[in-house]
Amino acid sequence: MYNFYSFYNIKALMYPLHSYFMKIREICMAEILGYRVVGSGSNKVIVLHDWSVSCEGDYEYALPFFDLEKLTMAFVDVRGYGRSKNIIGSYNTDEITADIQAVAENLGWEKFSLIGHSMTGMAVQKIMCRLSDKVQKVIATVPIPASGFPLDNETFGFFESMASNDEAFQGGMHALTSSIYGNGWTNRKLEQNRNTVDAVAMKEYAAMWSKENFADEVRGSKTPIMVMFGAHDNEGLRADANRDKFKDWYPNYSEVILSTGHYPMIEAPVAYAKAVEEFLLS
Repeated sequence: MYNFYSFYNIKALMYPLHSYFMKIREICMAEILGYRVVGSGSNKVIVLHDWSVSCEGDYEYALPFFDLEKLTMAFVDVRGYGRSKNIIGSYNTDEITADIQAVAENLGWEKFSLIGHSMTGMAVQKIMCRLSDKVQKVIATVPIPASGFPLDNETFGFFESMASNDEAFQGGMHALTSSIYGNGWTNRKLEQNRNTVDAVAMKEYAAMWSKENFADEVRGSKTPIMVMFGAHDNEGLRADANRDKFKDWYPNYSEVILSTGHYPMIEAPVAYAKAVEEFLLS
């Protein structure tokens, strides 16, 4: 005869085992960001991209000029971009920090340096504080400061619209390079963006880099950090507007100014690769 109470007791006994296997399933299904590793050098570097494109779009021109016998470089795409385009998330610096820690563990890298660009130039400042025992050196290329890049409502709305409005995106690319390039530049950037970037993620990351502020957390971090500025970047991101903040926060701060806009690894790839190597290999 069917005994409900016996069935209930068996189910009760099985529940902890079910929970255990569900937890294992969650761990196994945890997604690691997509990345590409190149090089065979002993100096290991995790490289991140900017807000407009994936690592491939950011570094396609500079990659041939790195010394890959001295460097091993992992080019990592954050959630919503490139190899990680289909990975959804919360799109903030805490999440990027946790994701990069997971990538480093997946690679088996106990020690590594970081390169961030623009919005991830902001993120690497948090990563180097949270993972100070692992991060050896940091390069922040034309970075958003740890205090964020506050915008009024109208300007913020414009940047959000770049995720879906082609004309706005192209206007933004001109603004970030002081309009020194023609439409071929903005057309190429637009094509890369629309092919490799999730519009929802891009829109959400705009809130991250404009509204987050973790300056108090990073202040006093002793990890060596080099900030690369572009002489023709948007005025709010140039050296004169941000140097004092970085010097106040980071006792081991140095800087380089290149004759570029917001994309030195694209605009001056040979000079960019040289500056990266001189800092990382010194």
